[in-house]
Order: sequence, then structure tokens, then C-alpha cells
Amino acid sequence: MTTAKLFSQFNLSEQDLINVDEYRKKKNSAVLTIMFTDIQGFTSLTEEKGEAYVHTLTENHNKILTSIIEENNAGIIIKFIGDAIMAVFAEPTAAVEKALKIQDELARFNKS
Repeated sequence: MTTAKLFSQFNLSEQDLINVDEYRKKKNSAVLTIMFTDIQGFTSLTEEKGEAYVHTLTENHNKILTSIIEENNAGIIIKFIGDAIMAVFAEPTAAVEKALKIQDELARFNKS
């Protein structure tokens, strides 16, 4: 399956595809690892706490994740999808390491 066909399933724009391909070329990689994130219970939170609360929560969530994903050029954010993020990594181990770091940072954030 071609990259364009695969990513078309994710409703990516032409610019999103260009960004992915530029990243792939920059990293000199034939294989990419895709990460999707999602805020657990987002719909319930919206119903319980309201739009203003979840807007602030989403902004904080996105700042944390963007910082971790893009740290040391490990990955790039391709798309923000509501309460979710789609990111791409050239190294599967980097994606796993970043996923674990995201979990740790969000646990700290949630405690505060």
C-alpha cells in the first residue's frame, strides 16, 4: 500500500502528506511509526465541567505532548484532531520512549 493511500484513511491534507514525506526524507527512513493520542473520558469531562474547562485542559495537554514528541527531533506532530494528536517517528524505539514519558508527565500533571 502506498503512503498516500495509507494516510488518506486518516483524512490528511496534501500539506500533511508533504510534511510526513519531508520528515521521512530528513530522517532517511523508509519506515515510520505513527502515534495517536487521546484524552481519556474527554466527552464525559466536557459534559461535566464544560467547554471552557476542556479547552484549557486540551491546551495544556497539547503543550505537554508537543514538547515531549518534538524533543531532540524525535518526532513531529502531523495533526491535532480534537482531543487527539497524530505524530510520526522515524524510530519505533523513540515512539515508545516518548509514549512512556508522556504517560509519566500526564500522571504528574493530573496530580497537580
